[in-house]
Amino acid sequence: EKTAVVACDRTLTYKELNKEANAIAHSLIEKGIGKGNIVAFMLPRRSYLISAITGILKSGAAYLPIDPDYPQERIDYMLSDSNAAFCITEKNIPELLNNSENRNPDTDVKSTDLCYCIYTSGSTGAPKGTLINHNNIVNFYVDDTINEFQHFVAQNCRNILCCGTVSFDIATTEIMLSLFFNKTIVLADEAALSGGKQLADIINLNKVDCVLSTPTKLYTFLLNDNVFSAFSHVKCVLVAGEQLKADVIEKINKCGDISLFNGYGPTETTMGVSFGEIKNNIITIGKPI
Repeated sequence: EKTAVVACDRTLTYKELNKEANAIAHSLIEKGIGKGNIVAFMLPRRSYLISAITGILKSGAAYLPIDPDYPQERIDYMLSDSNAAFCITEKNIPELLNNSENRNPDTDVKSTDLCYCIYTSGSTGAPKGTLINHNNIVNFYVDDTINEFQHFVAQNCRNILCCGTVSFDIATTEIMLSLFFNKTIVLADEAALSGGKQLADIINLNKVDCVLSTPTKLYTFLLNDNVFSAFSHVKCVLVAGEQLKADVIEKINKCGDISLFNGYGPTETTMGVSFGEIKNNIITIGKPI
């Protein structure tokens, strides 16, 4: 009965999330989809986005997140290049959720099986698909003693903000971190992604205490007085994805007593390979997990 997801449309308990994920999984399985397949999803930031991710995994398939705002040419390329077996959209998800079978599906997924596919910008200009197995995810999340950041979140935080674009793996960090450690995903809607009062209201209303972001995006958020004030709830911030600079640290320090962690790791390794807490304004990426 613990809250798993808070979104603009509804709130899901872990029981309700599991039920929806199972319905989606069985619908996919009935379509002949399972282990070895990739299932794309292109959904708005509603509660069923989390149900879709977990439902795809429960079917045995791997998920491919696609931002609905991408140009159609890029969407078509990703679907074709990945050889996706199916794409979950706002139009067909009601049918998938309508499956009356809601027991946990009996799927045989091994650690070496594919978990998800993320497309990066690619050095050649063409998007590049990166394939991640389940053992990568498990290595990153399963034990809260593997690094300082994981341990701090597991011991001190309850509500994790999800404001990362789903097509990038920082959103995977936000979502999986929450689910593995029995926390609540606070899923910011599209209007809140630009920051400002909408984002501040979400942080205040849900008492968000953990935020993950790139340094530049975080700094932009904190330039807004409403968001800056709302960060009084925040206990932990993880920045990653680009170089952390002194002005960002200074801005976060002014928010209050926030533990700031700096992470590093390419998409190919499951988001992060090293984390370090920033103390005395000394910038470090810490130690390998």
